[in-house]
Order: sequence, then C-alpha cells, then structure tokens
Amino acid sequence: MALTSRHLLDLKSCCFMLLQLAVFAHGSGLSACPNVCKCYALRMIDPWVRVDCRRAHLDKLPTLGPKVTILYCAETRVDRLLRETFTNASNLVYVSVVNNPIVHIEGGLWSVLQRLTHLELVNAVLTDSQVALLRDSPSVRILRLSSNLITEITKEHFEGMPFLEELILDNNRISRFAFSHDSVKLVNLSGNLMSEVQDDSFAEMRNRLRRVQGDGVKTTPLLRSLDFTHNLLHHVPQSLLTDAHHQARINVSDNPLECDCRARSFSRRLRDNFLLYGDTGPESGVVCAQPDRLSGKRLAEVAEEKMQCVPIQDPTKSQWVGAEGDTVRLECPVNDPTDVMVSWTIPHSVPHTTNTTHEGMTAFIGGDFIITNMSSDYVGTYKCNASNLMGWTILNISLQLTRQAPMSQKIWPSSGTADDVKDGIWENSSKEMLVSNSPTFKQSYLLVANCFCATLSLSLTTKT
Repeated sequence: MALTSRHLLDLKSCCFMLLQLAVFAHGSGLSACPNVCKCYALRMIDPWVRVDCRRAHLDKLPTLGPKVTILYCAETRVDRLLRETFTNASNLVYVSVVNNPIVHIEGGLWSVLQRLTHLELVNAVLTDSQVALLRDSPSVRILRLSSNLITEITKEHFEGMPFLEELILDNNRISRFAFSHDSVKLVNLSGNLMSEVQDDSFAEMRNRLRRVQGDGVKTTPLLRSLDFTHNLLHHVPQSLLTDAHHQARINVSDNPLECDCRARSFSRRLRDNFLLYGDTGPESGVVCAQPDRLSGKRLAEVAEEKMQCVPIQDPTKSQWVGAEGDTVRLECPVNDPTDVMVSWTIPHSVPHTTNTTHEGMTAFIGGDFIITNMSSDYVGTYKCNASNLMGWTILNISLQLTRQAPMSQKIWPSSGTADDVKDGIWENSSKEMLVSNSPTFKQSYLLVANCFCATLSLSLTTKT
C-alpha cells in the first residue's frame, strides 16, 4: 500500500516524539520523574523539564532534580512547602501550586531558588505570617496569591523582590493595603474588603528609563493597571492621581463610591478615558452609591458642580480682633465653596444696613462680613452659616476690640522740662521710635505711653 501524505505526517510526528523522549532520557533520566507525576521535555536541545503533578493524590511535593524548570501541582493534598523539595532545583523558574490546603511554608525556602520568576500559590489557606516569608524571593517577577486568607499588606511584605512586576491578590480578605514598589506594573486587589487605600501607597513608585532618542531621555511610568473592583472603597486616594501614575488604568467598579467633592479629580480622569473607550472600558462601570440623588449614575457623566461636600469651616477663624477705626473683614471659610450659600447672624446691638457700605455701617461682600469703622458697638459673637445640597454648618466668631495708643508729639525726659525737647520730632517706623538729632536731646530719656491693656516704659537713645 502506498504511503499517503497523511501517513507521512503521522510517521514524522512519531519520530519526533521518539527523538524527544530520547533526548529527555539522556538529559535528565526518566528515573528522576516522580512515580505519580508526568514529566515532559519542552525543547530538544537543552531541554526544559516540566513536572506535572496535577490530581496526583500527593501528601507532599516530591523532591525535584536540577533539570526541572517547571512544576505544576494542582488539586492534591499538599499542606506544606518544605525546603528539601527545592534544595537541588536550582534551575526552577516556574512554580504553580493551586487548590492545595497549604498552611505552612518553611522559612528560607525561596532563597535557594535564584532563578524563580513565576510563583503561584492560589486557593490555599495562606495567612499574613506565611506570606511574609515570600519576600526572600529575589528573582520573582509574577506573584499570584489569589484566594487565600491574607488580611493586610505592608511595605515590608515584598521588599526582597526587586524585580516584581505583577502582584495578584484577588479574592482574599485584605482590609489594609499599604504598598509601594518601584518596579510593579500591575496590581490586582479585586474581591477584597478594603474601605480605603493608604494615602502613601504607590507614592514611592518612580519612572524607569525606557529609551534614549535624539531629543533626550524618554521616561515612562511603570504602573499600568490597578484593579480595585468588588471592594468597599468610598474614595480614590489622591496618591493614585499624581502625574507619576497618569497612564495607569484604575478600575474601581462595584465599590460604594461617594461622589462628593473628593471625587472630582478622579472624575476628570474617568471622563477622558470614557471618551476614548466608551462602554468597552472599565470607566463605564464606575457608578455612584452616595449621595442618594446621584446613586446609580456613572461618575464620568456627573457634572463636577453636583459633587459637593458638607461644608466644613476652619475653627482657627473663630477669634478676631479689630483696632478702633479700622476696616474689619470677618471670613466664612469652608473646605469646598462650590454652590455654598453664606448668611450671617449678628449681635442685636450691632448697627447695620444690609448690602450697603459706608462710614460706620456693615456689608456682605463675597460671603465675608465687612465692618468699615470698627468700634465697641461691633463687639460680640457673629455666626457664619454655610449650606449647600449636602448639609450646613455654623461657625461662631468672637470679635474683640483693641485700642491704639495715642501718638504724642512730646517726649518727656527723666529730668528737666518739656521745653527742653519741644523741638523734638518723633515718628513710628518699623516698630521703632526715632528721635530727630537735636542738641537738646540727651541719652537715656524715658518715654511712658499709656495703653488700654498695659503701661510700657521705653528707654530712648539718640542716633549719631
């Protein structure tokens, strides 16, 4: 029977498989493969050996040889990772341990794996203390810790991973996340319990040099993607909206966001991205939960003037002192002046005419309360009332009076008569009393000025 092209193709495939097995047997030895696992050579020359122990009913991982570069272990009964498993596996680059009840990681385990770049410990029962041991993995670039029992992440957790690029932490129990790493490109925190992100998170991430062109060095922010979907976030921290992270895609869909004045910066970014991607981008799923009047609306479509905060006033402005005869402006400072209505309640004894300004009267200008000729008639407690759609606040401002000491044209010496210095002229300049040079002035004159609060004694000397 003549050989057809189909037969020739099958024959070539069979020969290739036999050759591959021969190379594998020569390079690593079939006897090195654990009995309950499967082993494969991935390349004919310098083979990468893959050990597949998925669904192999193991109680612990088998000891690996120096030729092994990839390990799969899924759906077994392995509950601990021991150092003896990896002591000789110096070429291991990929470890995937999925769906195992791992409760213990032996200390110093990862320090022997100097070439490990991809580590997956998914759907185990790892806690914070076990995850802290992973920071001794110097070469890891991709770290997947999905579906564990992690409750918090600190800056110290991954400080021993200088090349970390992707950090996958979805579906844990993380409520506190304080993290900053200058090489990470992607962070996935979907499905956790975070109600806030620490303000200093991601603040230390720097730009890395990418290329040098004729017009100079080009820099590109490394951070590309942040996934906070399905959490309990009320606000997006300002640390994520800096220029260093302006190219990062931040997804906060399915969070109870409060669309108040603090959401305006993030709203501008969403609006720009929404114009580019429309309903295909994550920006389309970011909706408001509070306040009730904006509930269910897309944040990217809400006008900024509708995003208001309850007025908060500055308590340091609650005391004010005015000199007699001066113009006094009482401020009504609020944290967010957008669409805020300001009104004043003044003491009954204060003479005033609303919306007018002239000698001795008061006026409202730009939300401030103006007194044009301060006197004792205006002493008292003023109330600044600020309100908007979100609520209202009142600041009590106590206004007191200070009297300026009258300026005398004569300086009385400690001895002699006023006529001795009647030609003396003095002036107030930079809080100093200067006496004009005159032969009648002598050193160590004494000036006594009467003030409503104290009596001051000043020694005067002439200037040469």
